[in-house]
Amino acid sequence: MNTLSNLSLVITDDCNFSCVYCPQKKESNYMKKSTVEKTVDFFYPYFKDKCHITFFGGEPLLAFDLITYAVKLIKSKNLDGSKKIEFSLTTNGSLLNNEMLEFFNLEKFFIMLSYDGLAQDESRNTGSANQIEEIINKVPQYKDIHFSIFSVFTPHTIGTFSKSLRHIIEIGGKEITFDLAQGIEWDQDSLHIFEIQLNELIKFVNANYSLKSAIPIKNLRAEVRTGEFPFSCSAGQDRLSIGPDESIWGCYLFHDYMKQHRDDDDYLTYRFGSLDDFIQSPDTVYNRVSENYTLLSQDHFLTHNGLCLFCDEVNQCGICPINAAYSTGFIGKIPVWACQAHQIKKQILLKIKC
Repeated sequence: MNTLSNLSLVITDDCNFSCVYCPQKKESNYMKKSTVEKTVDFFYPYFKDKCHITFFGGEPLLAFDLITYAVKLIKSKNLDGSKKIEFSLTTNGSLLNNEMLEFFNLEKFFIMLSYDGLAQDESRNTGSANQIEEIINKVPQYKDIHFSIFSVFTPHTIGTFSKSLRHIIEIGGKEITFDLAQGIEWDQDSLHIFEIQLNELIKFVNANYSLKSAIPIKNLRAEVRTGEFPFSCSAGQDRLSIGPDESIWGCYLFHDYMKQHRDDDDYLTYRFGSLDDFIQSPDTVYNRVSENYTLLSQDHFLTHNGLCLFCDEVNQCGICPINAAYSTGFIGKIPVWACQAHQIKKQILLKIKC
């Protein structure tokens, strides 16, 4: 079995939000302490010298006690400091309190906050915008939290795209990533609005850079891929994910997508089995299943027009195969609108002057 650079724990499928675009299936499943113990005991020897431990949900802060417990166990294994272990989580931020922030600061967490700016109250929970902005204002007090913001837009909220991202920058956002909602059909009118909005955002980015010499929006730093080889998903290679039901997948996204497609052939193709079975024969199970993940590269994906291998953009495009599946129902099959959005971004990003 390969050593791991990333191990993610999906500690709950539960969530206190009902975001209109979220494709995850909300369930009241929570990881047990015994699962955390088995996971840490078995996988710690496989951690690379630098390894990233990520906590996902649902909303992971609903199980904050499990997060602190897992961190404590991992640190007890690494008392000599022989491995550099980093911790991160993705959260909607609504449950963050001073106790949590103190803990995350102490452990130097990477926190990705899901926040949609001016679209927040419409696409996430009504009334949550002010609450999340209070958190954003607090974060500078915690110097050892590595903080970023993730914003998602739908065809219904895309008209707020430029103003929303500008607003997030103006209230203190320094590391922002945006995405277009998956599992939703984007028509031509919505994509045209996206193009107009992205043009407006580029104007602000250029002006902001001339003043601050910074580009807070990560997508605009190196969105267009260049290189000799197509994008390759690293799920199931040097990274694994454990679900609250003790199932093992190559990435946390597979856990949620496949639990909704248990009757698909892909369920057994990408599932590493249960934690107990994996512990009994890790090399046999890992080698058999990880081979299937090696095919998750852009040149093996397809659109309605055929294989991406024959597209001139194959080396400049990188679309998550599970995100694509939420729209098309097939892992690695990319919806038409995603290709069109990629072309829009590629052309407009050439206008960045910095």
